Amino acid sequence: MEQNFKKALRKASNVNSLLLILFYALVFGGAFVIRLLLPQIMDKTGTYYIACNQICVFLFQYVIVVPILLLIFRAVLGKKIGWKLKDSYHKPQATAGQCIRWCLISLGLVYATTFFSNIFFNILQMLTGMQLHAPSMVAEQNWLGYLTNFFAFAILAPIFEEMLFRATLFRNTERFGGWFAVVMTGIFFGLWHGNYAQIIYAAMLGVCVAFLTAKTRSVLPAMAVHFIMNLIGAIQSVAYSGIDISDPDYMNPSHLMEHIGNFAVIGIMVMVVIGFMITGLILLIIELVKHRETFRLENTVPQVSGSRKALVYLTAPVTVVCVIGLLAITIWNAIG
Repeated sequence: MEQNFKKALRKASNVNSLLLILFYALVFGGAFVIRLLLPQIMDKTGTYYIACNQICVFLFQYVIVVPILLLIFRAVLGKKIGWKLKDSYHKPQATAGQCIRWCLISLGLVYATTFFSNIFFNILQMLTGMQLHAPSMVAEQNWLGYLTNFFAFAILAPIFEEMLFRATLFRNTERFGGWFAVVMTGIFFGLWHGNYAQIIYAAMLGVCVAFLTAKTRSVLPAMAVHFIMNLIGAIQSVAYSGIDISDPDYMNPSHLMEHIGNFAVIGIMVMVVIGFMITGLILLIIELVKHRETFRLENTVPQVSGSRKALVYLTAPVTVVCVIGLLAITIWNAIG
């Protein structure tokens, strides 16, 4: 029995990792083709060139690549495990109050993790003298750049990333244990982002929304949390687009007055984030004290420990290649 279990788990791990490898391969290939073709259509020095390139890559990444991966998954494992994408889009099997409470707890945990992640990497840079490079999330300063950020981050990402990770990879792993699948797919969601600035809090986001999916049997609450986070991020990216924070004088009174609207929006978003963080952490404490059973998930294979499952999952050959590749991309982006 254990041999059959290990074989099934290793296959699930390999399939999940293969999809992530294919995602990067297809996106890199598509981005390369777009960089070749787009200059034939418009001037590279034009105002909207960068924003056009970004929206083309985002559309290719989400609207084309993700559906291709889902078709591959369906062909390889879908029928064998009874997987149907539409099954993840049912009405949540929880009350509205429960969904709201769990969503707020998720937001609180993710924002708290973001706060401590920033502190950790700042201390790391001070102690080592290294200068780590995070990807710029600031929107291009034109209407197309603003539209691209909102469309890609607040709409495309929550829909298609949840479709790939929670509705597919998590569902494929959940049959080996609820919390095991939550943690494994959460870790890979963090690694999949490919940059040090997002790796920790994205992993926490992956854990939280996978838990939401397990509790409600629907990806809709997960999409809601993802949407709220990315919408706030998109608003901040647009607000920061008018401010040159690399300028040492960007905080002087004249500069502040010149961009008072931008700073006001940033301040409001910071207060919203702090509000979510405090509310979510308070609700988490209440839930742990009064409703600890909330955090129980079905363990379909209790005779095998979580550490044993993790060892089998992480030593699957395709997964080893995937982890090495994702870590390499993250390190390259950080120091390159």
